[in-house]
Amino acid sequence: MALLQNRWFLIGLSLWQLIVIFTPISLYGFWTDVVVFIAWLLLLTYLGIEGRLRPRFLNIIGPGLMVVGLSLSFLTIGTLGGLFLAVELAQTRSVPQEEKRQGAWLLNQYFIPTGAYGCGMGKLITAKAPVLFPVVEYRTEYDPCVLDDFGCYIEHGSWEACGY
Repeated sequence: MALLQNRWFLIGLSLWQLIVIFTPISLYGFWTDVVVFIAWLLLLTYLGIEGRLRPRFLNIIGPGLMVVGLSLSFLTIGTLGGLFLAVELAQTRSVPQEEKRQGAWLLNQYFIPTGAYGCGMGKLITAKAPVLFPVVEYRTEYDPCVLDDFGCYIEHGSWEACGY
């Protein structure tokens, strides 16, 4: 519980969330960032509710941060665009590859199907992580309009099952 009261832990976790949101750097894998973000929101909610564990510097802004965090998450899912975003994120899949290792890098590709409102079948994100430290990855390419149906390839394991 002392870790929850440490101001540097909370500031570091908040700075990491800002790095993930505003830069192409993230944790290895797609879902790890989502899990860490949800855990961060739950931690802020808990610190906003539980007064005795809250550090002193959060006494004034703790409940306000809790209200802002919860209202942003509900407003995002409550609007139509936010609902589309939530459905897209829920359907994100990793594209299987024959060889993930390319020299000193591990290559990851994530396919996000868009549906009828997008151009093509979806979006493709390519990220690289160093082999010696595969905890953090760097997003190198983002293709917002992919014409190949990677969703069918991921589901069936080959292009032949997709009717191409």
